[in-house]
Amino acid sequence: MATIPTLGSFDPPTTTADEDSLEDSARALDAQSGRIIGRGTETSTRMTTTAVEFSELVSEPIRTRGGEFLSAATAAMEGAVWGSAVTVKWAGSVREYKEAVKALVAEWEAAVGDKFGIRESEVGGGTPNLTPAEREAAAEEATAYAGQLKLAEMNAAANAAYEKFKGDAADAGGMLKGGPTPKNLQAMAADGGVDSWSLFNVFGMNAPMPLTGDWGGVLGKDLLDAIARGNIDDLPAEVRGQLGVLRALVERAHHLQPLGGELSAGELAYLERFFGAIDKSIFDMPELLGDTGWSDADKALILGGMGGGLLAVSDERLGGGTSRLPASVRGFVAAYAGGKGKDALPYRMSEPSDGDDLRALASMFDALDDDGMALMQGGRDFSAAITIAAAEHLDSDGSGAVFTISEGTARTLLDHSTANFEANTAILNGDVEHPFYKEDTAEHVLREMFGHRWEDGGATGAKLIDWIPRAATSGDKGLQDLATEAAYHLITTMTNDKPAEHWDESAYTFFTDGYGDIGGFDKAPLGVANPLIAQSMGRTAITYIDYLDAPNVDRDSELTLSDDPRADDMFLDKGTRARFVELVMGDKTAGNALGEAAYAKVIAEAGDMGDWKGWQDARKEALEDGGLIGLMDTAFKNVYEDATGDAADEATVDKQHATWVRSASTILKEIVTELPAVKPIKGVGAMLIKEGLELGKWGPNQVESSGIWQFSDNSAPAQGDREGDPEYEKFGFEVTHSVVSNLLADPKSGVDIADVRAIDSRLVEKGADGEYRLRPSDELLKANDPPSSDQHRGNLDFREANAALQELFDDKTGKLYESYVDAFVDQRKDQ
Repeated sequence: MATIPTLGSFDPPTTTADEDSLEDSARALDAQSGRIIGRGTETSTRMTTTAVEFSELVSEPIRTRGGEFLSAATAAMEGAVWGSAVTVKWAGSVREYKEAVKALVAEWEAAVGDKFGIRESEVGGGTPNLTPAEREAAAEEATAYAGQLKLAEMNAAANAAYEKFKGDAADAGGMLKGGPTPKNLQAMAADGGVDSWSLFNVFGMNAPMPLTGDWGGVLGKDLLDAIARGNIDDLPAEVRGQLGVLRALVERAHHLQPLGGELSAGELAYLERFFGAIDKSIFDMPELLGDTGWSDADKALILGGMGGGLLAVSDERLGGGTSRLPASVRGFVAAYAGGKGKDALPYRMSEPSDGDDLRALASMFDALDDDGMALMQGGRDFSAAITIAAAEHLDSDGSGAVFTISEGTARTLLDHSTANFEANTAILNGDVEHPFYKEDTAEHVLREMFGHRWEDGGATGAKLIDWIPRAATSGDKGLQDLATEAAYHLITTMTNDKPAEHWDESAYTFFTDGYGDIGGFDKAPLGVANPLIAQSMGRTAITYIDYLDAPNVDRDSELTLSDDPRADDMFLDKGTRARFVELVMGDKTAGNALGEAAYAKVIAEAGDMGDWKGWQDARKEALEDGGLIGLMDTAFKNVYEDATGDAADEATVDKQHATWVRSASTILKEIVTELPAVKPIKGVGAMLIKEGLELGKWGPNQVESSGIWQFSDNSAPAQGDREGDPEYEKFGFEVTHSVVSNLLADPKSGVDIADVRAIDSRLVEKGADGEYRLRPSDELLKANDPPSSDQHRGNLDFREANAALQELFDDKTGKLYESYVDAFVDQRKDQ
């Protein structure tokens, strides 16, 4: 008679692997990878930075070793990440096997407890005359038979699970040994869900993902099918896994954009086919997802993938472009940026957008930002269309009308669209045209974007231009030309004093008087309504300050973009310069920064007086420098007149200039401190831009002029009593100080610090190194401040200092000084 199986009869293979310990180890490996690459990068950077302090014979080997170290660190990081990923996968296999065994054991225990389904009362149903002993024997035999069948079934299931477990172990071992090859990565991702696909972006940034157009089409169809079913509670796991592919591809595109790499044909086809499959639902997707019961994370996964995918497939630099976008999105581009060229489409005046397409794009970009890909860019035309559309649909009157968009929506859109500098420039220079506004597209966008009174002070609107100074000083000639072109068209468009076709008033009038009653202004200028836009314009003015003091020849503004580094890239006529500076002056922070930078430039350049050949050079410099400062005069007076109904008086203007001179001396003090081993004037241009772009850095000096910039009523400013010294005398002292500083820095000048000390010991101070040096000009100017203590006791009056320092001039320099200062003052007053 067969034996009835018992609980102990089923004994599936076990494992000593501990999935929790494995996952802890994986986390430790992953954390270690960050430390490895972080320390490697830090050390390499330190090596490279240090290397520039030595000769090329020394620095090049250091750079090379730094690169080798970073490569080793990167390899170590990759090994740690890959080990972590494989360990996590192996831990999953351990957990899966243990859970399978646990389920089998539970099933076996239930079967034994149920006597394998055999009931003694049911045994021998066909032979009712069995004795109790016979019935019991028959029941035991039936139970033994059923038990053996169940045991065989359980052993087969356990063996299958164990064989899979052994196979998983072999795969994990092979992956660890083989490393992150494309085949191993694809195998890892195939059943690993969303996160596993991201491994392509750790190890395969320079290698295309193994994708085809068919895969993208399948994802699109499956996604729409899942949405159509609607009554399901969760996004199907297989669709979520496919979305992991899309997210990984977006991450790869995001990584490639700053590197200049391209997506493969298969990757681009994948995106095209995906969007082609969902084309009619793209702008409806946020609403469609809202009707499902899916989690916020799953909705964000879909929307972020769509937003990043659209940006990637539209980007010409990645191999994409407008022609690769789905039809619905191409229509969006054509409606706002499709008005130029043989393929231009007519403007859809009869079908105005209700803003839903913009809100849909914003929801996609929001999800993309949350996934760590903020500022990912789209292609030129797609980005330009988003910028133009966002500007056109801004809710300017706060009515919340259905065809407008909120500032928050606009901010999300512009974060991405203005990240493409080529798109920004194409809007400003007319390469992209709105189908209705055509050649006036730049003015249309500037009026809409800068004309809106932003709740954030204009930070969002300024995104269209605030990249210009950084690009202009990047050292990349292509980027520099792009910035110069954008700056030129920004300046000339905003200062145009003749009305364009679509408006009754000129752009200049609009930006100086178009913002209504704000503070003391009946017709406020741009800088009062949107100070951060004016400050961005101020940084642009500082960056191109050399074009503001160019000789005032009688010709029109012109953009040249010369390849000759000694030649000018543009010319701005006198009226354009004055009007642009006035626009900047509308905000006191921007105005102060520009005034400070202008004086710092003028004083530093005047310090080269010892190298001038004669009075002709002195006069030429004075005309340019005086003209630049004269622009500050004119702009300040115009802004003040708009606020008060009367022009600023001479004392008020002089007080403002005196403040700028003081701040300029502080800027120059820092520049000279940073360039101790060279003649102070050399390199001042680049340093000036660097310092000047940090608007507000010289705030302590600006405090003195805060009262001048307060427009509290419409009365004319009170006449000042001219306490202290006229502004031009302080300027003359600064020039003297700059000349002497340069003479001291030039070993061939014949002037040294002992000569200065011999004239008046109060002109020098002893440094921490025990050496004497010329006291900074801003300290000498403090002698004229009302002292709160005896802090200025022993100081020279700056007139005394000026006269004393001029004793160091030779006959030639002294005459040049007089010629320069006299001509400077005359030129400034003539503006």
